[in-house]
Amino acid sequence: MKKNLNWGMVSEYRNEIFGLSAILVIISHAPGMKLPVYLESVRPLLIHGNIGVDIFLFLSGMGLWFSFSKDQNIKNFYMKRIRRLLSPWICIAVPYFIIQDLLVSSCDFGQFFMDISTLSFWANGSGMWFVSYIVVCYLVFPLVFKGLNRKKPLFAAVIICIGLVAANIFMYIYFYDCFARLELARGGIFVLGCCFAPKIQQKKEITMAVPIGCIFMYFVTRIAIVLIMRNVSQVVVKTTAIRYAYIWAAMGIMLFVPVFLQWADNCSLNKALRWFGGISIEVYLMHVCVMNIYSISAFGREHMEVIYYFLIIVPVSVVLAWGVKGVTAKLRISQAGN
Repeated sequence: MKKNLNWGMVSEYRNEIFGLSAILVIISHAPGMKLPVYLESVRPLLIHGNIGVDIFLFLSGMGLWFSFSKDQNIKNFYMKRIRRLLSPWICIAVPYFIIQDLLVSSCDFGQFFMDISTLSFWANGSGMWFVSYIVVCYLVFPLVFKGLNRKKPLFAAVIICIGLVAANIFMYIYFYDCFARLELARGGIFVLGCCFAPKIQQKKEITMAVPIGCIFMYFVTRIAIVLIMRNVSQVVVKTTAIRYAYIWAAMGIMLFVPVFLQWADNCSLNKALRWFGGISIEVYLMHVCVMNIYSISAFGREHMEVIYYFLIIVPVSVVLAWGVKGVTAKLRISQAGN
């Protein structure tokens, strides 16, 4: 049965949207390999798949709001976040950095510790930026929640976003290596996830004009940013600015997904996306590690064509991510039982 479009569908189809976001991120990393000539023209389109990260951050902000609104005990909140992120991170990062740092690069245990703890990112911009980013989101969320639950939540959201812009400028001046990879502009979509969580929970009705308007605003904002930044020479600054346009695209995609899935009425498609969404964080982390290990292997150095990305790297990453998900799920059940 078709349903009226409402914000609640973002939560109802959350796993499917998570699945799509993971697929988009995987696609966005494909141009890191050599593309055949006939695909070079679509390289910019493939790279735009990193909008999946913005979608992931919106859903993360929404999920944190749901969780914290039920139980505002700070200790419980952080313990849940640690179990959700730390378990897969340890399972994936420990073997990865043993291979990269200790076996291949012959680094000492100090570097290994820096990478595992994500401190290396803050020290010199190395390591996995996404884990460093999401940890900060978790740490500051209780403050964001309190700010957004005051009498003027919109005002608080504006202040937070202004703070993010200021942080971007500060990091550009004093911590350029981190700025180049962290992209604090993406904090805006995380804050929006927190802001819209009450509407999503209350299933506020909307019309198709909202997702269509979001996509329209993406193009308007993108064009405006390109015009404003036309004389800026640094690519990383332009890229960071464009992240603000991605916010509109991410919002539009998240609202279109439920509409499309209802229209398609394909149970197999729903199940596939839902399954992929269930391992989204694991497959996101794993495919980056597998891709890096592949690129430094003897076979990988000789076969950097994109076909090997989809025939070897992605399938191996999905299988390993599924295994990690199973292991961490058992660990959580065991901890709950104790």
